[in-house]
Amino acid sequence: MDKSLKKQKEAYDLCFEFYKWILETGRTSATVSSYKEKRELLHQMDKYKYPSLSNSKAFTIRSTINNGAFGKLRMNGYIRNKNGKLEIVYSVA
Repeated sequence: MDKSLKKQKEAYDLCFEFYKWILETGRTSATVSSYKEKRELLHQMDKYKYPSLSNSKAFTIRSTINNGAFGKLRMNGYIRNKNGKLEIVYSVA
């Protein structure tokens, strides 16, 4: 498989996991950092079943959605996190 196709598939899979998590939690929108925190908690419970989400993978999710490559989610706005930094809120399209 071509490297670029492999990266695109990985990006799509990451976005799809984020999308499924939003739907499973009953939300209509979420931030990638809230998803990352949840994945970290699951990783602490079972390291083999739930891999943690690295910063580069979180960046991949954000950039894929922002570029419009994953049509099931879209940017909805901004919210301030606990540290006072702005975060992008993504919602189900």
